[in-house]
Amino acid sequence: MSYSSNNFPGEYIPTIFDNYKAIVRVNDTCVQLCLWDTAGQEDYDRLRPLSYPQTDVFLVCFSLESQASFQNAEHKWFPEIKHHCADVPTILVGTKLDIRENTTRSNAEGKQEDKRTSAVLYNQGLAMANKMECVKYVECSAKTQKGALKLVVVGDCGVGKSSLLMSYVEKKFPGEYVPFVCDLHDYKHNIQLDETFVQLCLVDTACKEEYDRLRPTVYKETDIFLICFSLDDSYSFQNVEDKWIPEVRHHCPLIPFILIGTKLDLREEYKDAENEASSKGNSFVSYKDGRSLSNKVNAAGYIECSALTQKGVKSAFDEAEKLFGYKYRMTMQHIKCVVVGDGYVGKTCILMSYANNKFQHEHVPSIFDNYNANVMVDGNCIELGLWDTAGQEDYDRLRPLSYPLTDIFLLCFTVEGATSYHNIELKWFPEIRHHCHDAPLLLVGTKIDLRNTYERMKHKSQKHEQTFITCEQGQALAEKIRAEKYVECSAMTQEGLKEVFDDAIRIVLHHKKIRQEGHGKCGLL
Repeated sequence: MSYSSNNFPGEYIPTIFDNYKAIVRVNDTCVQLCLWDTAGQEDYDRLRPLSYPQTDVFLVCFSLESQASFQNAEHKWFPEIKHHCADVPTILVGTKLDIRENTTRSNAEGKQEDKRTSAVLYNQGLAMANKMECVKYVECSAKTQKGALKLVVVGDCGVGKSSLLMSYVEKKFPGEYVPFVCDLHDYKHNIQLDETFVQLCLVDTACKEEYDRLRPTVYKETDIFLICFSLDDSYSFQNVEDKWIPEVRHHCPLIPFILIGTKLDLREEYKDAENEASSKGNSFVSYKDGRSLSNKVNAAGYIECSALTQKGVKSAFDEAEKLFGYKYRMTMQHIKCVVVGDGYVGKTCILMSYANNKFQHEHVPSIFDNYNANVMVDGNCIELGLWDTAGQEDYDRLRPLSYPLTDIFLLCFTVEGATSYHNIELKWFPEIRHHCHDAPLLLVGTKIDLRNTYERMKHKSQKHEQTFITCEQGQALAEKIRAEKYVECSAMTQEGLKEVFDDAIRIVLHHKKIRQEGHGKCGLL
């Protein structure tokens, strides 16, 4: 009711079966969402499954204030759904977020301490969702209509990640070092964004190598990372670039991160006693070095702090809140991008490699398929709808059904063969212009890893010559068909892949800006 009517019901009304409808727009498609409510009481265990046939997705709900309902999700509701609808995707939903927040706030004031043990933590919900193979885990409040934001802290052992979180949340420094294993505990903090209180979920992680496979399980649904190093440890500083950024970028390529230099008090103590300690040498990381690394790795910010003295701690999380607030306020712009080209040129591979950060090693012929990616380009928050199409002639009449409302087309050919290159001009350009006269075009040469490998190896083997399409030939074809640009990429190595879609987004935004400016002009003849 809160979602479909935008109104919170004031009293509890037991449900047997009820349904609601909401018309929403997702990826430029209007969808009529049919919402089916069911009864949870045992009396209806035989009646309830009658509503399950033809379900597209299940929301399995539990209350964040009730461990019993949380346990029942695993022991009752998931088995029941899998018994009747084994292949239907599920989303795990923790409800009554406002009550858990109030419990947390009361604990901070020294009240209602016994209720804290009954609350379900974010990481417990996320672990359950992973265990039950849900497509997603979310928390919400029907009363306040808000969810939680998630911040994850990573870095080498001993850099002070746990101390930083505890110093921020509890306003005091923990007296002793407690080694930490990820996915066992998180911290909560309420922040205000645009006059709305939002719960910030702070997740600590373990750094040891034996947790390298376990640690990324908590990265799902993260809104921002704090990547930490100790200012008195150059090895932890080097590991930011060598280990932590590659790991975060591998699992969450689009999530922003802030670089944090911890233990500022030690460097300041060194400066105060510089003459006395000069014989030991200065092994501290300077502010200039930290800022330089931040710029090099495209961090959203660089902050130095001390959990012991709390100097800079608030600034670190204030910086994170600015990013949250920016994301919270941003209006998502929708862009539809359709990819066309001959079969086997790698259309599906570049989409999957970009959207899912993984390479599809085997060829899976596509008819139509959709992918989504939320990205930030030049300060614009974009929901990029990626449409895959079939290149075979059998689908020549079906394929154009995906063309309406397209913002940009990617015309793809593989640089390893001339046939797909010539077909851009002979088939794909005429087809696109027949159906969509004005949509901008981006010409894309794929599989450049094959050309690169051949160039490296050809001097070692003279068995046969292979002809590849050159960058100059691609540029010439782009000019001939009046494409906006020619770009090259490899789905396997991801070389140039991000630039392809960043360029596509910039082209669309540029065209939209021109159209908007044109609407405000009046010509007199």
